[in-house]
Amino acid sequence: MMLAVKLNNIGKKYTISHEKEAIVRHILPRFLKIKSYEEFWALRNINLEVTRGQTISILGRNGAGKSTLLNVVSGITFPTEGRIYVNGKISALLSLGAGFHQELTGEENIYINGSILGLKIKEIKKRFKEIVEFSELGDFINAPIQTYSAGMYMRLGFAIAANVDFDILIIDEILTVGDLSFQNKCLEKLRYFQKIGKTIMMVSQSLDLVNVLCDKVVLLDKGKILLEGRPQEVTSFYQEMMSKKIEPTFIKKETKELSVTPVSGNPVRQTCKEISGDLKLNKDDWGTKTGTKDAEIINVRLLNSRSEEVDLFKTGERMRIEVKYLVHKDIEDPHFGVAVFKEDGTYCYGPNTRFDGLKIERLRKGSGSFSIEYESLNLLPGKYRISIAIWEKNEKFAYDYHNACYEFDVISDKKDHGIVYLRHRWSWKLP
Repeated sequence: MMLAVKLNNIGKKYTISHEKEAIVRHILPRFLKIKSYEEFWALRNINLEVTRGQTISILGRNGAGKSTLLNVVSGITFPTEGRIYVNGKISALLSLGAGFHQELTGEENIYINGSILGLKIKEIKKRFKEIVEFSELGDFINAPIQTYSAGMYMRLGFAIAANVDFDILIIDEILTVGDLSFQNKCLEKLRYFQKIGKTIMMVSQSLDLVNVLCDKVVLLDKGKILLEGRPQEVTSFYQEMMSKKIEPTFIKKETKELSVTPVSGNPVRQTCKEISGDLKLNKDDWGTKTGTKDAEIINVRLLNSRSEEVDLFKTGERMRIEVKYLVHKDIEDPHFGVAVFKEDGTYCYGPNTRFDGLKIERLRKGSGSFSIEYESLNLLPGKYRISIAIWEKNEKFAYDYHNACYEFDVISDKKDHGIVYLRHRWSWKLP
C-alpha cells in the first residue's frame, strides 16, 4: 500500500535554560564554565509508517510527546534527527485559535486562516458560505474572535480545516471541545473523509472515539513508541497502564500488521466475498455470503433516528435495519433473522421472526422487503457487525445468509464498560 507518512528514527530535542537573572545567564556560566541548561528529548527513535487512507491515533499520558509528533509531521517544527517523508498536502488543526487574530472578526479570520492553509482568495470566497454553515456560528461570524468561547473556536477552526483540499488531516485533541451535537457532526465529517480515502492522524484521550474511528493506535511514553497495533488492544493496554496495573516497559513493544480496506460507496460498510459450504458462527467466515439463493438479499440499509443512512450511532439512539430481497422461486414457511456481533466476535443479540412468533406462510417469486427497528440501541461504544439471513423454517440451511457483512460503530457520552447499557438506579444508606 502507498505510504502517506513515514518517520525514520525521528528525534526532537529542546534546550531548557535554568537561569533567571541576566548576569547569571550571560556572564557567570561563561566565566565559570558552568553548564546552564539541560537537553530534553521530547521524541526519540520514532519509526512509524502511515498508509494512505488510514486513520491513526497517537495515545499517551500528558507530556508523552503526542503534540510534538503531530507538529513534526505537519512541518510546524523540524526534527533534531531522523528523516520524515510526507506524501500529500496537509491540513492541520492543532490548537484552539491557532492562526486566528483576536481582534478581527470570524469572517476576516476565515480569509487569513484559509490563506495560511493554502487556499486562494477565490477559493475561500467560493467556500465561505459552506464554512459558515458548517460552523453554525450564524451572526457571530461578524463578531471579533476574542469574544468566542472555546467551543466556537473549535467550530470555526474545524470548519476551515475541513474545507481545505488536503490528503492528510492532522487533529490535536480538540474534538472533545464544544457540545455533543457538533462533536457528532465532526465525526460524521471524518467518516466522510475516510470513505473518500483521506489519511487522518489525530490525538485524542477519548478511548471510545479512538476505538470506533481508528485503524491503528500508537502509544507514546516519554517520547518513545511503547506499543502500536489495533485500537482495542492498545487502548486496553493503555487503560491498564494508567491504572498502574501494568508498568510501561519498552521491551513489551510490539508492532501488528494491519490490513486497511478503503471504505467507499454505501454508508453500510461491506466486506463480503462469495463462498460455498457449511454455515459457521465463527470469525473465519465473517464477511461471507452463502445459501441456496432461492431468495436473495439485494440491499441492506442502516437508518438512524432521523431516517438517515449511516454507520455511526449513539447509545440509546433508534436504529432501523431495512432489507430488500428478491425471490427467484416460491418458498414455504421461511423466516427472517438479524444478528449483532461485537468486533471481537462476541454474539450480542440475534432475534428472528420465528423466535418472535411471527408466521410467514410463503414467499412468492418477486421482490420484497423486511425491517427490524431497535427503539433504543443500548449498545456501549465499539465496533459492531450485523448478519442478515433468510432461513429455511428449521434453519437447516439458509436461502441467503450474509455473515457479519454490515459494519457500524457506536459512540456514547456514557462511561460504562461492557457491551450493553442497562437502565439502572443507585441507592444506599450510609452509616
